[in-house]
Amino acid sequence: MALVAAQGASPFTVTALRDALIEQAPALSDDPANLRRWINTRIRDWVRRGLVVASAGSQRKRQFQATSAFDQLTSATRQPESSPPAPSTQKAPGTTAPSGERDESLVLLSRELEQYRLRSLSQLSEIEEYKRVRDQFPALQSQATARFQATLDANYRLLGKVRALEALLAESTQ
Repeated sequence: MALVAAQGASPFTVTALRDALIEQAPALSDDPANLRRWINTRIRDWVRRGLVVASAGSQRKRQFQATSAFDQLTSATRQPESSPPAPSTQKAPGTTAPSGERDESLVLLSRELEQYRLRSLSQLSEIEEYKRVRDQFPALQSQATARFQATLDANYRLLGKVRALEALLAESTQ
C-alpha cells in the first residue's frame, strides 16, 4: 500500500509497482512473475473495493490510480514516515548504543520486517497455488505436494522471523 500511496495522484502499472517493490526488497526478485501476479491480485481487489480505479486500455498496459478512499485509508493507518520510531524511555540491560545508532537500527529492523511480511504474503499465494494444482491436476500431485510442503516450511520459518522482529520493535518503542 505504501508504494501506491507514494504514487499520489499519478497513474501506475502493476509492473512498475513490482519493479519498485523489488528495488525496495531485493529478496523478492527471485520470482518476479509470481510477485507481479500477487500484486495484480491485490490491485483487482482494491478496484472491487473502490480504492483504486483502472483506466481504459489493454490488460497488459492498464494503468491504475488511487482514489480518495485509498488516500483516506492509508492516511488513517500510516504513521509519518519522516519521523523515526520513538526511543524507549527504559534502557534495556546491557544497552550501550547511542540514541542515533539505536534509532537507525530500529528503522533498519522495521524495513527488514516489511520485507519479511511481503515475502510471507508471496509465499502464501504460492502455497495456495500448489494446493490448487495438487487438487485440480492429480498427475502433478507428487510434485505439487513436495513444493507445497517446502514452501509451507519456509513460510513457518519466515513467520518466526516476523514475530521476533515485531517483539523486538514493540519492546524498543515502549
